[in-house]
Amino acid sequence: MRTQRGAWIARRGRRGTLLTVLAGLLVGIGGVSWASGATSNGSSGSFILTGDVSGTLKVPGHLPGGATGCTITINVGAVKSWSEDFNFYGSKLTVDGQSKRVKFVDLQVGVRSLGRRFTLGAGTNSPNNIYVMIGSEHYSWNSVAGTVSTAKGGHSGSLAGELTAGGYQPGPTMIQGSWSGCEVLYTS
Repeated sequence: MRTQRGAWIARRGRRGTLLTVLAGLLVGIGGVSWASGATSNGSSGSFILTGDVSGTLKVPGHLPGGATGCTITINVGAVKSWSEDFNFYGSKLTVDGQSKRVKFVDLQVGVRSLGRRFTLGAGTNSPNNIYVMIGSEHYSWNSVAGTVSTAKGGHSGSLAGELTAGGYQPGPTMIQGSWSGCEVLYTS
């Protein structure tokens, strides 16, 4: 009787060990495939704003839907150009002297080509520019001076510049920052 009970316990122990090993392998495989995905590390970086708009915008690692927090749009029209696009949700900024949580901030950095350093031009008509929209199109700032550099492929870069305000808010804003981990998302 004891021998049968001992054999039964031994079989049950081997089955439990086998199930534990299989579960570990499945978790390990799932973990490896997630970690090796193109966007697993996400994007990073931050931009410091001073002046009429002040605060820090931290580049999110991922956006809703799985894209990284910064993406690269390629315009392949008559003149090929690139736009680094950053979207921030629920950022705390000081705008016109009032501290507020802004639902949406869109930051775009446009360059004529990747892997180079450019002097920023004025407004969105320049091929090398910075555009910041806070909440709505009425609250936007465009570059007037500064520099922007991108790595080959556009996956990282840095900038420092002066932004001028539109007609709905006073004063200029200074911006500086850097980013990494961008991925090409759109081609138009």
